[in-house]
This record gives sequence, structure tokens and C-alpha cells, in this order.
Amino acid sequence: MIELERVSKIYTIGGRPLHALDAVTENVETGDYVALMGPSGSGKSTLLNILGCLDRPTSGSYHLDGEEVGSLPEAELSRIRSGKIGFVFQVFHLVPRLSAAENVGFPMVFAGIPRAERRERVASALQAVGLADRAEHRPAELSGGERQRVAIARATVMRPQILLADEPTGNLDSAAGRQVMALLEDMHAGGLTLVVVTHDPGIARRARRVLVMRDGRIVERIRGADLNESLARPVPAEPSA
Repeated sequence: MIELERVSKIYTIGGRPLHALDAVTENVETGDYVALMGPSGSGKSTLLNILGCLDRPTSGSYHLDGEEVGSLPEAELSRIRSGKIGFVFQVFHLVPRLSAAENVGFPMVFAGIPRAERRERVASALQAVGLADRAEHRPAELSGGERQRVAIARATVMRPQILLADEPTGNLDSAAGRQVMALLEDMHAGGLTLVVVTHDPGIARRARRVLVMRDGRIVERIRGADLNESLARPVPAEPSA
């Protein structure tokens, strides 16, 4: 379970503070499916990075499964990322000179998993994303949709509890995007907690819950099924200071 309590993130740019997140309080239950929406610069990716222990809050607390992780040393954050969290990005981040199988197995090398187990896990992960027959192909020999599926296999080969996806269909055509989302949702149906950043209402409405962000805050919480109705309403005004 994810618990955020008044989490803020402030960057200093040109000597001036930029509030990327502003006192965000939110819980994400184990097995939930949440979409983050909002305009560019609203704080979606910053929030995702904090959830994934890739960045730390400037203030506030972040508890993951009851453990306060926002102030942990880097070695402990690395342990949590490796054991509990998988990441899928808009840019696939595959190593060009490695095969699909080698890309998927890469995280396990650093985790010290024995070679025989790595081979079994890689084969299973590629089978799960429908790419068992493409295991020896390098990224340049794969389509965009196939490369994203390799990235998903790599993200899940360590058997995380949470999968964080930042615009996972942003570089894909519509057909490949549907395949990727169907795959992520199948994994969610198997018990994975799924948090997706998207600009696409068609993707967001598939989530159980949609968190709408603006200016570093969550300004609206909507059931995915009710998203169309919400989008038809006028944008609420910001409360006065």
C-alpha cells in the first residue's frame, strides 16, 4: 500500500523555487489501478518518480507497505526498487547491442540471481508478453510495439508488486498501444498494482480511479468509468489564497 502525506517537491531553477508537487496526500491500495492525468508540468511524472523511489520528496512522508521510504539511504531505495517496483517509460530504454532476452535479463544480473534461474525467468517473461519467438532479436529488429513489450517483460521479470508506467503508449500507433494496455491490464488482473501516467482519456477511463493534477496538486478524483462526464464539466477554479 502507498501512503502519501503532504508530499511536496521543490526544485530551484534560476535561483527561484519551482513547486513540482504541492502537499499531495493520497493512498493507493494494493491491487489498485490508477491513472494520473493533467497538462504538461502538472506534476504527474514527478509524482511517479517519487512513487518509484527515483526521487525524494522535499517535505512530507511517503510510506510503502508501512515503511517510510522518503528519507531512506540510497542503498535501501535501490533494494526497494529492485524488489517491489517495475518501471515502463514512453522511451523504451533498451540497450541496442543486446538481444530482447539479454535486455530482459539485465536487471537480474545486478540482483545476483543465478544464471539458470535468469534463463527460466527471461523465457517466462517473454512468453507472457508474446515474444518468445523474438528472444534473440535486437531492438532495431523489433517494431515499436514489440520493443515496448520487451520493456514490460524487463519491468516485471523481478516480480514487482507495483508497476509504474509513464505514457507507455506515447510512442506507439493505436493498434500497438491497445496491445500494450491490454497486456498491462492482464498483469493488473493478476494482482499487480498499476499506476499509469497518460494524456489519453481513452486509456485513463479504463482505470479504476483517475487522479487529475494541476500545478503540482491533485485537483480531482474520478472513477475511471465516470471520466467522460467529468471531462464535459467546466474546469473548477483554483481556491483563492
